Amino acid sequence: MRTGNEAFKSGRLSDAERHYLSALQRFEHLELLPEQSDDRLICLIANHHNLAELYQRCSDQQRALQHLMEPHRRVLGLMSDARGNHRLLQNASRAMRYTLPPLMSFARSHPLCDDCMSMLQRSQQWLGAGTTYH
Repeated sequence: MRTGNEAFKSGRLSDAERHYLSALQRFEHLELLPEQSDDRLICLIANHHNLAELYQRCSDQQRALQHLMEPHRRVLGLMSDARGNHRLLQNASRAMRYTLPPLMSFARSHPLCDDCMSMLQRSQQWLGAGTTYH
């Protein structure tokens, strides 16, 4: 991911995309288990968000949205699976604090479907986030 960030900062977007996608593929194959640190989940989110930023810079809003929504959906899935598992629920809740603000920010600039907005609003309510994200 560091190599991708360096390429992104120097404007080599194709190289950055290749590095981010490669890192993402490695993370996608790893199972997220509750007894593990949530570092793996945060790295997965960061890779998706890096790709979203790259695609926004390239004016590909659809792909940017996909890479913002994918980790959020995954976190929602973890939360759904976490019933009775305090540690998994805690990790998923912490992760949602990383996935939700960029999505809310994106939604202010780009129209989302009603179902997507409803999901984001439910997520925001679940977190008890009465604040507006920038």
